[in-house]
Amino acid sequence: MPTERSDPFTISEDGHIVGHDGFVIPKDFAEFYAWFPQYVRNFVRWNPAPFADREDREQQLLMHLMTLPEDSKFRQAGCRDRIEAFRPDACGASEKRFFWYIDHCLRNHYYSQWRRVAANPVRRPGEPFDERYVYSQVSRWFSASRIPSAEQTAIVAEFLTFVEEHNPELIPVLNTISQTETFIDAQRTLGMTEKLFQRARNRLVVLYEHFELGEVPPRQRKVYLMGVRCKRAQHCWNQGRKLTRKAEAARNTEKRVRLLNQAIAYLQEASALYRAMP
Repeated sequence: MPTERSDPFTISEDGHIVGHDGFVIPKDFAEFYAWFPQYVRNFVRWNPAPFADREDREQQLLMHLMTLPEDSKFRQAGCRDRIEAFRPDACGASEKRFFWYIDHCLRNHYYSQWRRVAANPVRRPGEPFDERYVYSQVSRWFSASRIPSAEQTAIVAEFLTFVEEHNPELIPVLNTISQTETFIDAQRTLGMTEKLFQRARNRLVVLYEHFELGEVPPRQRKVYLMGVRCKRAQHCWNQGRKLTRKAEAARNTEKRVRLLNQAIAYLQEASALYRAMP
């Protein structure tokens, strides 16, 4: 955090913080995303990440900005996301200092996730102990053509109990994988999208690793439950992004403002629904 004293700022009539350089600080995440929709994507693009993982990294960082930990002191003060937690009296309210704060939040979360993956021998690229080993073990245990021994049956039962305890929604995925010859067949049988099925496979890898180590796996954002609330949140998110792109292309100022206000309303609803999910 900058050590200099805070820069002077003012409060506009609509409640926005305005820095001494004229920069207007977004009130919350919805406004931040509506005003700067490409910022997080550009951050991921300019930091080390496999091309195939960029979209997932971007969504993780957006969720990071959209939420606050349950025990956060800012949540206790009434803030709902990390944009609302920005304090101009501590950081300064200029454009430079605001984006320094955003980069600080993104960088800390991004590299903590990167170090976690690098320290995991199952997920680390180039290691002999990778997910192919895990899948071969699971396939060996759950193969219908193999008669399991009593010991293997007990291990399978323990693993199923482990999965049911931590991710019960993956039991149908695991059973289908064991009953089909290829992952493509399993995906089609389950009727899942490629991205959702890949997330389920990645989670099974993590569960298997912690099952072998006898550890409790880390909690995962629930992306497998597509209830009414989740569908509504996704709809609002897509509508907000669509309206934001239209506002960027609009030449008429009045139309641009109207589209941005509509986008902010959708994004605020999506943020509230995502925060309310378990």
